[in-house]
Amino acid sequence: MDSGQLSFVRVGKGHIAAQAADYTGIPGRPGDLITLLFPSFWLALAFVILMVKIYQYAPQERKVWAHVGLIFAIMYATLNTTVYMPQMMVSTP
Repeated sequence: MDSGQLSFVRVGKGHIAAQAADYTGIPGRPGDLITLLFPSFWLALAFVILMVKIYQYAPQERKVWAHVGLIFAIMYATLNTTVYMPQMMVSTP
């Protein structure tokens, strides 16, 4: 595994841990939602890094599909950032 894959796996594990904590009821007040929002925010950015690595290693005949995947990852990260950033700024303080 290279660094792009490792960062995606690490952030993914943090997101799963935050979801498990929320399921058990650990975040009790709205300020505790940062445990859910922060890993989700970074997971989208790590996903873009992973898609860049996939694009780099894709064979020439499949680069078109890897490029389409990279474009969708960038769109996802953009939407994720525009949704989660205001939520972190408004609901967590």
